[in-house]
Amino acid sequence: HFRRRTLQRDFARDGYVIVRGLLTAEEVARVNASCSAEGGVASHAYGRDDGLGRRTRLSLWNHPGNDVLGALARIPRTRGLMEWLLGGEVYHYHSKLMMRKGCVEIIVAVARSHS
Repeated sequence: HFRRRTLQRDFARDGYVIVRGLLTAEEVARVNASCSAEGGVASHAYGRDDGLGRRTRLSLWNHPGNDVLGALARIPRTRGLMEWLLGGEVYHYHSKLMMRKGCVEIIVAVARSHS
């Protein structure tokens, strides 16, 4: 399981954490399939120069859908971790899918609820 003290320290220091093993291999496969499916998130990506002479593709969205990617923001494992790190209820702010040759990163940004 995740090392809570390390996660808290890293989050406080860096403002983000990379949580290896948060998703199972099967869940990662479903996310990858969803991203690359016809009409999926990757089909809505646009290209940008990454500053190193390579092209990166990016897709942004503000509302979690009812698909696999939307579920990432809702599952207790993800939501609970975010609530624990941020110290209260969270809501989905936006998601970003970054694609480079050989690398896909999914970033789900959350914000703490002020209600």
